[in-house]
Amino acid sequence: MEKQSVEWKREWDDRYLKQICAFANSEGGVMMIGVDDDGSIVGVKDPKSLMKKISDTVANKLAIYPEVDVDETTRIVSVTVRKTSVPVELDGKFYIQTGNTIHAAEGREYDLLISKRIGIAWSDLPMEGVSVNDLDPYAIDYFRKKAIEKGNLSRESLDIPDVDLLRKFGLLAQNGSVTRAAVLLFHREPGELIIGSFAKIGRFEGTNGSEILYQDIVGGPLIYMPEKVCDLIGTKYSIRAISYDGLNMVERFPYPHESLREAIINAIVHNHYGSNIPIQIRIWDDRIRIADQGGIPDGWTEETLIGDHESRPTNPTMANVFFLAGFVEGWGRGIRRMIDGYDGYPGLSPRFEVSRYSFTVTLDNINHRNDAASKGTSRIDNDGDLLTFLDTPGGRSPAEISEFLGIRKTGVSRALAPMLEKGLVERTVPNAPRSRNQRYRTTKKANDD
Repeated sequence: MEKQSVEWKREWDDRYLKQICAFANSEGGVMMIGVDDDGSIVGVKDPKSLMKKISDTVANKLAIYPEVDVDETTRIVSVTVRKTSVPVELDGKFYIQTGNTIHAAEGREYDLLISKRIGIAWSDLPMEGVSVNDLDPYAIDYFRKKAIEKGNLSRESLDIPDVDLLRKFGLLAQNGSVTRAAVLLFHREPGELIIGSFAKIGRFEGTNGSEILYQDIVGGPLIYMPEKVCDLIGTKYSIRAISYDGLNMVERFPYPHESLREAIINAIVHNHYGSNIPIQIRIWDDRIRIADQGGIPDGWTEETLIGDHESRPTNPTMANVFFLAGFVEGWGRGIRRMIDGYDGYPGLSPRFEVSRYSFTVTLDNINHRNDAASKGTSRIDNDGDLLTFLDTPGGRSPAEISEFLGIRKTGVSRALAPMLEKGLVERTVPNAPRSRNQRYRTTKKANDD
């Protein structure tokens, strides 16, 4: 049966060298000559001559030696090509196979092909002509400070010259040049050497508008970027909802801190900076969308990401620096932490768009949901959602319920009154309705119903 790794050809043509090249640069495959497109066997006239011709042509043009065999009964010549340890070129081009399509690898596909074959990530390759002296010593000291504060490294282990520190963490090539990862992390202006090594933040109109209202570019050493981006979004790009707990004013950030922080760090650590495309953060009234070019490993799906999985960073050495500095855990739990940040907000959860070459996460603005609720357009449009929220052994406090419903705390008792009367909800302190320890939870009757 013809499939991605098996090709049928009625007769040999030197044009099929592209397919042989693509097999070698992908996962290998078999070309069967003497089989028509519909699978019917036609055989070849002179199998032995064809076998020699194919072997010689492939060896001369591709410098590889596939297994070329013949089935004496059917007179089908089969060419079995194995995945090679080094990239294979044909007339100066490196062909690869994606699905049933063959094309020359360019740009990022070429980078990935080369890095996979040599076993080195794009970011770990040397940055020719750039030395330790070109890096920002303050950025390197910032890494030292964060690593000591986190407790991952001792002060004594970091009290070494910068060149030795970089060598210790795999950021220095054997020829004395620093790696691309070192440039991204510690160069004063990495964008001058690696195009697109910054984050672009834009505020857009309304909930679906394409009109941009204002924007910022966040550049400089990537070691600073998590805090710089989080701070900028928290100040310039976020409208905090204000409520009152007694006489105390309470400000509510529009996104769960844990979810936003993990999404931003995930983009910085996993972005493929060789794509020359910056991290893009788009913000509307009701959501924030964070996109990078890191993609996901071959064979992974969104379900793989959400479930338990090992850490497979696009930039492993750079990810290790962020781990030592305390920005990431290094256990592949970032996606789970984004999701867990929305616990307590039924109906809201991060949404992911993933492919081999890109990764996007969208986080809902919890304040916008609550604003809509106060105007009668809440996403929580039936009592079942509220009962689900209250279905916890310890119950929910008036502050939690007011945030969930998007109403003032003073309106919680009135909102719950119908459920209290029906016996679906109960107070945890029934004899003191106004107790400071008062919480509300579902009853057995509610669960039975």
